[in-house]
Amino acid sequence: RTGAFRARFLAESLESLDRTLRRIRSGSGGRGGLIVVRGQPEDVLPSLFPEGGVLAFQREDTSEEQEVEEAVLCRLQGGVEVLSHWGQTLLHRDDLGWNVQETLPIPFGKFLHGTCKHVKPRQELPAPGTGDL
Repeated sequence: RTGAFRARFLAESLESLDRTLRRIRSGSGGRGGLIVVRGQPEDVLPSLFPEGGVLAFQREDTSEEQEVEEAVLCRLQGGVEVLSHWGQTLLHRDDLGWNVQETLPIPFGKFLHGTCKHVKPRQELPAPGTGDL
């Protein structure tokens, strides 16, 4: 399902992310860099995290992605620290005044007039600098 232009864009994006991670990690003595693997996340990710490792990821709202998340978490070795956060939204979930998982889906108009008019986006987080990771 990935055409030539999209594949090139993805490859260039990953190369850019790799350079950025290496630059940031260079001052911390860490290995740095991006690891790219092929396969289903639940099959390949657990083996990358030894005991004492840290898995940090962005949680998703859709059921298929949540099933993959749970499969990955179930297959992790004991002793792997798991850090997760919600993202991909302009408004922070905690500022909405309602539970996303219990309330969605709702009509856009209700969201726009009932939430967006009253909730402002939070200040963006600073970009990590050299040695921050």
